[in-house]
Amino acid sequence: MEQNVFDGLHDIPTRTELCATTMYYQAVSVPYMRKIRGANASEDHVLRLGPLRARLITHLDKLIAEPDLLVGPAVSYETAVLMVAGKPWDHVLAVQKYAPDLPHLKGLTLDLLMGARVAWKRFSGECSDEGDIAAATEDQMDRAQMEKTNDRCDHVSRHSGCSVKRQKSA
Repeated sequence: MEQNVFDGLHDIPTRTELCATTMYYQAVSVPYMRKIRGANASEDHVLRLGPLRARLITHLDKLIAEPDLLVGPAVSYETAVLMVAGKPWDHVLAVQKYAPDLPHLKGLTLDLLMGARVAWKRFSGECSDEGDIAAATEDQMDRAQMEKTNDRCDHVSRHSGCSVKRQKSA
């Protein structure tokens, strides 16, 4: 097994995939999750995440239009990440170290960004300005309370059999 891992890490296509995924993770996934689950998360209702998701799609558009912001020679935390939250990214130096030897990194990263954009548009459609959720009143949203993630007690459930059951509203 160790040999397979070693071989994979020295395989240019595998290394390219790892680097592209790492950059997406650092620029999009981590800032998004910090915003919705972090210590300073301000919204606790999935139906109110429309503006954040719109911002994410706009950010993906920016990176698709200019992939060098993410995988170019002068990558900057301030221009590449979804939201600058005072925490610099982690694994970028490793990606920058390998990037010159990965001729398809930009193309693969661009494919990943475009695929992610399609998925986020589909995932966020109801929250768009034209979607049903945008037309809902505050009272309707309050009555349709939904957690912003689907793992409310995931950390507990593995150890105690916790399950969250919906309660019927009066």
